[in-house]
Amino acid sequence: MSNCRIFVLKTLYTLFLGMATLMAAPILVWKYLFQKKYRGVLLVRLGLSVPQVQAKSGEDCFWVHAVSLGEVRASKAFIARLQKAHPKTKIIFSTLTNTGFEELKKFENVFPVLLPSDLYTSTLVRRSNPKILFLVEGDIWPNMVAAAKKVVVINGKISQRTLRWLQMFPFVKDLLLRPVDFWCVQSEIFLERLLRLGVEKEKISITGDIKTAVEPVSVEPFHRKGVLLVSSHRGEERFFLEQLLEKGLFLMVAPRHPERFDEVANLLDAMGAPFCRSSSLEAFKGYKGSEIYPVLLIDQIGLMPKYYRSAMCTVVGGTLVEGIGGHNLIEPVLYGSVPIYGPFIEKQRHLKRILDDRGIGFECTKATIASVVLGLIDSLEVLKEQVKKIENIGQDFQKPLQNTFLAVGLDHAIL
Repeated sequence: MSNCRIFVLKTLYTLFLGMATLMAAPILVWKYLFQKKYRGVLLVRLGLSVPQVQAKSGEDCFWVHAVSLGEVRASKAFIARLQKAHPKTKIIFSTLTNTGFEELKKFENVFPVLLPSDLYTSTLVRRSNPKILFLVEGDIWPNMVAAAKKVVVINGKISQRTLRWLQMFPFVKDLLLRPVDFWCVQSEIFLERLLRLGVEKEKISITGDIKTAVEPVSVEPFHRKGVLLVSSHRGEERFFLEQLLEKGLFLMVAPRHPERFDEVANLLDAMGAPFCRSSSLEAFKGYKGSEIYPVLLIDQIGLMPKYYRSAMCTVVGGTLVEGIGGHNLIEPVLYGSVPIYGPFIEKQRHLKRILDDRGIGFECTKATIASVVLGLIDSLEVLKEQVKKIENIGQDFQKPLQNTFLAVGLDHAIL
């Protein structure tokens, strides 16, 4: 495609983005007024409060971008290793959500940015002039990547839906895929999809999923052992509770999205399940008069390690209902908890393969949650065997991060 045609496409895209921003403004204002999670985002999205991002004269920097909280957390080990390999290089880290931004603030020696509309990203990138723009999992913004000297996707993936969309509108590939210099992808599935979209094979390396390289946080477990449902979506809590509530187990439920905490609380009330919120002091007593709470609703962010530590097994949400594709199957393993997951794991098949190769974890359906959970807990030998396998897997989890640094040459000073 000629440079002239690319210029026309970028111009049309920018005009469309400007019109879309104006049209979305009333919706953003409504969300700002009535939904807490969007407060702090409005002015940035409308370009009325653009972050001040600029490198000092002679200062080298990297820019890392991750769309939201999950990708930010997955990047933690990558950032730590990048800082170790390049201690004098500034790291700018951007994200699109409030929860991701709050998590970024916890990173040491990182400049956090709540990313504005793509109308303004090219200016920010040019001001900071990063040596490399790293995109975690492939959240690509045309103006942002066009302004960067070098673009590398790490932990890359591309969904079947995105593949079909780009095949239907091939001209879009030149705005999204063409500017990427190198792809570090999670599995062969994503390599094949990129090849079908015309990306050169020499620009792709299968490095694995760096989520496995996240170092577990050293924390004390919650004071009660039980079964955990993590990152759950609408419908999954009911399946979980209907099957396990009467089995005499201590159940912990952690909805995927904070805005659903009250919804799940209402569900527990409707089911007649005595419960306590993790944010309540009663959670640490575990009692309501003489009655032990059978359910803990985890309504706080950033505290999952302590609950993984106290979970004999963890049912991974997003796998029991269609349309989500699953969430991180490895995270429970990092904290010694046996993962259990449903059949809808389209986005996690590469992680399932890692677990299958080592004989870790169990698959269930929404109708067999109880039988799988109780089968594991009631068989002490099986549970011990799973825990032993989990203890022996640690070193293998670091390989994707090592592969990524090797593929991009990040362990060397010359870039």
